Amino acid sequence: MENYDSVLDDIFAYTDFLIDAGYKISFTILSPVILLGCPPAHRYDAHLCSVCSYLKRNPATLNACHANKLALIRRAPTEPYYGCCYAGVEEYVVPLLHNGIPIALVHVSGYRRNVPRSARLMARVAAKSDKRFTYLYKKLSASPPPPEKVNAFAAPLEYMFGKLYELCENKSSGQDEHVLGRILDYVYEHYVNDISYADIARELCYSESYLRHIFKAQTNKTIKQFVMELRLSHAANLLLSSDYSITEIAILAGFNDSNHFSAVFHKHFGVAPKQYRRSRGEAN
Repeated sequence: MENYDSVLDDIFAYTDFLIDAGYKISFTILSPVILLGCPPAHRYDAHLCSVCSYLKRNPATLNACHANKLALIRRAPTEPYYGCCYAGVEEYVVPLLHNGIPIALVHVSGYRRNVPRSARLMARVAAKSDKRFTYLYKKLSASPPPPEKVNAFAAPLEYMFGKLYELCENKSSGQDEHVLGRILDYVYEHYVNDISYADIARELCYSESYLRHIFKAQTNKTIKQFVMELRLSHAANLLLSSDYSITEIAILAGFNDSNHFSAVFHKHFGVAPKQYRRSRGEAN
């Protein structure tokens, strides 16, 4: 019999498989039932696209990604489509439906030059960004997979998320789980920037001590530890999926100093970033 944890494990394993295959996969959770009943579902909220990481670190655009996400949540599309964001980054958006209602969205992102208005939007953002944005944007792929392929690998996710929804309906979730979900939503949206409990408290209108207690009790980690793990995971993905330099990856993953990044990476993974790229690349 399927249970809550086994369905989550299946979602994580399948999503990791798609990411390892080279797809930049992320989710937007639409259903309050999943948002409240399954805080771990936030694990893939963050877009893996390097341009997105840059935009969230650029003071001129750091809030625009969040606003773009909120607009998409309000629209809650029910049909798959290929489009672009305010910065001209193109992606597939595939709704996952349960009884005809969208409960989550799958994003397959990291493309350019296929939507007529994307070049215009890109130029607008480039005008208020430094040269790194243009550099990163040009490295996006101009060859997205065909829509039938994207729809095919999204189909198992629809089945799994439907099961998760049903299990969350029957799972009691209290105030602590609800608050944790809101914390994680903020963290995944801002982890490439400096995050403090004060920032989250201001956003969620709770006291810092309460948020600190909830997060530690539910995850057995501090915000600082959790953010560091996210940054290292993002950096590891960039090492294997891009040809960016170590310094560029450090910046994109939220580190201000490449030497500090290399030291922390070595402590966490047991090898230096260059060795990790070489050894894992050879293994793949």
